[in-house]
Amino acid sequence: MQTHILSTCRYEAKVIQELVKEVFSKLDHPVSNVQKDLVGIESRVDEVKSLLELGTDDVRFIGIWGMGGIGKTTLASALFDNIVHQFTDGAIFLPEVREKSKKYGLESLQEIMISKIQSLRDLKVDNISHGVQLVSRAAWSKKVLVVLDDVDSMDQVNALAGNRDWFGKGSRIIITTRDKRILDVKKTLAEIYEVRLLSATKSVELFNLNAFRKGHHPKEFEKLSALVLEYAGGLPLALTVLGKLLYDRDAEMWTSAVDRLKDIPEDDIIGKLKVSFDKGLKKVEQEIFLDIACFLKGEKVDHAKRVLHSFDFYPDIGIHLLVERSLVVISEKKIQMHDLIQQMGWHIVREVHPRQPWKYSRLWDPHDVCDVLAQNMGTEAVEGLQLVLPKATKVDFSSDALRKMDMLRLLKFHDVYPSQGFEYFPNQLRWLYLRSYPSKSLPPSFEAANLIGLEMPFSQLEKFWAKRKRLNKLKFIDLSHSQKLIRIPDFKDIPNLQRLVLAQCTSLVQVHESIAFHENLVLLNLKGCKYMRSLPDSIQMVSLEELVLSNCKRLAKFPDIQGDMDRLSKLYLDGTAIIELPLSIERLKNLDLIDLSSCEFLGSLPSSICSLQSLRILRLSDCSKLNKLPENLGNLGCLEELYADRTAIVQLPPSIRLLKKLKIFSFSGCKDSLEPQTLISRFFLSWVLGSLRKLYFGHQNLLALPLDISCLSSLSELDISGNDFVNLPSSMSRFPQLE
Repeated sequence: MQTHILSTCRYEAKVIQELVKEVFSKLDHPVSNVQKDLVGIESRVDEVKSLLELGTDDVRFIGIWGMGGIGKTTLASALFDNIVHQFTDGAIFLPEVREKSKKYGLESLQEIMISKIQSLRDLKVDNISHGVQLVSRAAWSKKVLVVLDDVDSMDQVNALAGNRDWFGKGSRIIITTRDKRILDVKKTLAEIYEVRLLSATKSVELFNLNAFRKGHHPKEFEKLSALVLEYAGGLPLALTVLGKLLYDRDAEMWTSAVDRLKDIPEDDIIGKLKVSFDKGLKKVEQEIFLDIACFLKGEKVDHAKRVLHSFDFYPDIGIHLLVERSLVVISEKKIQMHDLIQQMGWHIVREVHPRQPWKYSRLWDPHDVCDVLAQNMGTEAVEGLQLVLPKATKVDFSSDALRKMDMLRLLKFHDVYPSQGFEYFPNQLRWLYLRSYPSKSLPPSFEAANLIGLEMPFSQLEKFWAKRKRLNKLKFIDLSHSQKLIRIPDFKDIPNLQRLVLAQCTSLVQVHESIAFHENLVLLNLKGCKYMRSLPDSIQMVSLEELVLSNCKRLAKFPDIQGDMDRLSKLYLDGTAIIELPLSIERLKNLDLIDLSSCEFLGSLPSSICSLQSLRILRLSDCSKLNKLPENLGNLGCLEELYADRTAIVQLPPSIRLLKKLKIFSFSGCKDSLEPQTLISRFFLSWVLGSLRKLYFGHQNLLALPLDISCLSSLSELDISGNDFVNLPSSMSRFPQLE
C-alpha cells in the first residue's frame, strides 16, 4: 500500500477517498493471499471458532493475542475467510489498524467501516465522536463480522467497536493485538485466544516449505536446518523469513548465513518484534526490558524484581506490562523471553554505538566484556556488566579494570576473575553478584554506600571487610556455600537488611548477637550450617517472616521468643539437635508451618504449641524419640496437614477428632504403637474427619480396617501398604474420590 502525504488538511477528502478505494480493493478479497496449506492453521481456526460460538445470537468479542511475528494476522485472515459467508449483513477486515490510524486518523477508519457495512462510498466523518455515532447507527441492527487487526490502544477499539450494543444479534468482533491489557480492559470480551509458538514438528514443516518448497529437507542440510530451527524457536515469522532467505542456496551459503545470524539478526524479523518495544512502553519499562534481556532472563521473578527495585525501576507494574506486551513470559515462577526477543534487546543496546562496546549501556557478551576489560576501555556509559565463562577459563585483565566505569549499577561475575582478584569496585554499584569470589574479603576501597544487593555464593570469603562499615542501603545478602566464612558483621551496621542467606556456610559457628532484635529482617536462612552451635538466647525480630535452620545438626536450643513476632509464618527446624521447644512458641501467633522432621532428640512438644491458631502444617516425621502428641492437639483449629511418620508415638490423643480442617494425615511406620487396631479405630471413628483427602497408615502391623471406613467420604488417596490384612471391608468400594 502506497503512502499518502497530507499537506494542510489531515482529513482532506481526496486523500480519504484514495485510502477508502485502496482498502476496499484489499477488503473485496481480504484473505485471497492466505495460503491454503498454512502450517497448523486449521486447528487454530477451529479453536477460535469454538470460542466464537457462531450458532448463538449474542454479540461476542474475541481477542487474538501474542507476540509479534507469531501469526495473529494470518490466523485472523484465515478465520475471516472461513466464516465470512455466515455474515450476509456485512463483513469487514481492517488491516494494520495501528499504522492506518497513525497515518490517516481514526476518522478515516470509521468511514471505511461505515461505508463497508452500508455499501456507501461517499461519506464524511467530522470527528471521532461523530464517527462513533455513525458506526453504531450503521451496525446496530445488522449481524456483522468485524476484524480489527494489529490494535495497540483502547482509543482504536472505542472508536471502531466500542460496545456490544453497537451491533446486531449474532455479530462477532475479532481484535488482534500484542497488548493483552487492551483485551483485559475490554470487559465485553468473552474470550482471549493466545497464539502460541509452533511445535517442533510444525516448525520443521513450515521451514521446509519455505526453504525447500517441500515438506522435507535434503539429508545434507539436516544439521544446518536444525541450527536455523533452534534459532527461530517456533516463531512463524522467523521460520518464514529465514526459509525464504535460504531458498535455493548451497550449503556453503547456508553455513555463512547461519553464522551471521548469531551477530547480525535479520532486519525483517527484528523490525517486526521491535514494534512492541518502541510503541507504548515508557522509558522505565524499556530499561526493565533491556536489563532482563541482558542479565535477568531465567531468574526467579521475585529475585528479578528485587534487583530491578534496587534501580528504582518499579518492576511490579513494569514486568506486568511487558507480559501484556508479549515481550516476556512468566513460566514456573521464572522470567523468560523468546530467544529472538532477547536478541532484539541486544540489538537495541548495540545499535546506539555499533561496534563500540565500551559505549554500550550494558555489556553481556563474553567477547565484548573481555575486550573492554583487557584494554581498560571502560566508560561511564556502562551501567551493567556480566561475565559468564567456563570455570577454568583464564582471563587477561587487571585488578582495577572496573575503575573507569563510575556509573556501573549492576555487576555479575560467574567463576572467572583476574589472577590477583579485584582491587576496585565502583561505589555507585547497587547490585553485586560474585560467584566463587576468590579473595578472603572485599577490597577496602569499596565503600558500598549505594549497595542494595550483595550475592557471593561459593565464595572464599572469611569476612566481609577488614574494617567496620556502615551500610544503610544494603537489603539483601546471600553468601550461601561460602564454606570458609567464619565471621559476619554487626547487624546494627546494616539496619535495613531484609534477607540474609548463609546456607551451607559450614565454618560458621554462630551469628552476631545483634541479629536477635533486628527490626527489618524478613528472611534468615542458615540451612546446612552444620557447625552452628547456638543462636542468641532470645529473639524478637518483628519483621521476620521465614526462619530456616534446617540441618543445623549441632543446634540444640531454640531461642526464647520475646515480644511480638506476629509476621513469622514459616519455621524450619528439621534436622537439628533441638531437644525441646520453648513455651514461648505460642507467641508466634501467625505461624503457618513448623517443620520438625528428623529432630532425633526431640522428645515431646509443649502444650503451648496448640495455641497457634493459624498453624496449617505440622511436620514431625522421623522424630524417633517423639512418643506422644499434646493432649490438646485438637485446639489447632486450622491444621490441615499432619505428618508423624516413623515416630515413637504410641497413641493418638482423643482430641484429634476435633481437627475439622485436617486434609492430610501421615502416620506410617510407627510400628511401636500400642494396640494398632485401637489406634486406627479411634481415628476412623472421628466422624468430623470427613474433610480428610489423604491418609497414610502404612507399615503399622494392622490386621484389619474398621467397617465404617467409608465415613472418610472425601478421601482421594489412601496408603495402607505393609500391613497384615487378611481382607478389606466391602465399604472400601464407596470412595467416589479415591484415585
